[in-house]
Amino acid sequence: MGKRMATTQDLDRRFMVSAANRPAYKRLIRFLNPPSKLSPATYEYVEQERTEGRGRLGQNDFLWRGLVRAVTTVQGDRAYRNICTFPEADWSFDHIVGLSGTKRARHLKKLVGENSIYTRHVTQLLYNCGQLGDRRALNREQREIKQLASAQEKVNYFSGGCGKRFKGFGPKYSRNFWLDLDDEHVGAECFALDSRIQSVLAVIWSSFEGENGKRIIKDAVNRDDCYRVIERALLTIANKAEVTAGFADRALYRVLAPKSRERFLCWLRQGGAFPEELK
Repeated sequence: MGKRMATTQDLDRRFMVSAANRPAYKRLIRFLNPPSKLSPATYEYVEQERTEGRGRLGQNDFLWRGLVRAVTTVQGDRAYRNICTFPEADWSFDHIVGLSGTKRARHLKKLVGENSIYTRHVTQLLYNCGQLGDRRALNREQREIKQLASAQEKVNYFSGGCGKRFKGFGPKYSRNFWLDLDDEHVGAECFALDSRIQSVLAVIWSSFEGENGKRIIKDAVNRDDCYRVIERALLTIANKAEVTAGFADRALYRVLAPKSRERFLCWLRQGGAFPEELK
């Protein structure tokens, strides 16, 4: 008989502030606020990300390019980094949609890389391109989604159950698409709960330590109701730090990069001087 999956009630209880490791909880708040004091490099990184995000929104095919980022950064960003080595015109919507079916698939395969693990990326990109249709349809849809007026509407645009139009979107990427654009509504309350941010949870809430805890979190972030429980817990921390969820998300993404993750997590657990290399 399989292990029972956590319910939202279970998670609500386990992610309560009262259940947190208080010293680690306070250190995380301290790291996030004031952002320029403890780690100026992190603050600069987030501000640069925000500037680039606003620039992406100004592209005439921002929806398509966001779909490309989402599909090609699942379980690592190597495929997306491959794409970024090509001129932007090579993966613009107008260029891709202008290719015939066979040529389109061949071109997308060249962009993401020849590694066989990227076959799924190509399949999803082909599907998503077909869903967008032609340039006129893309323009119309981009105008419409710019009119969405709340974080919930924007997240639901990608993860709206039976109405979901695009491949490659679950709770995380339905938020990350908008965070990549520095969207004010999604950035005010939403986190993209990738493996980096997940690694913090067991430090702050020790009941999730160990392999079983990791499994519970991994299951939870793939279920919308449970995802929101974790998101609310992190939003409480962001609010206490007086920063937005979007700022906290990007700050944690930076400091939890593979080369610095263990140093940061060690500091969260044990305290002491903030690691010099993370400043």
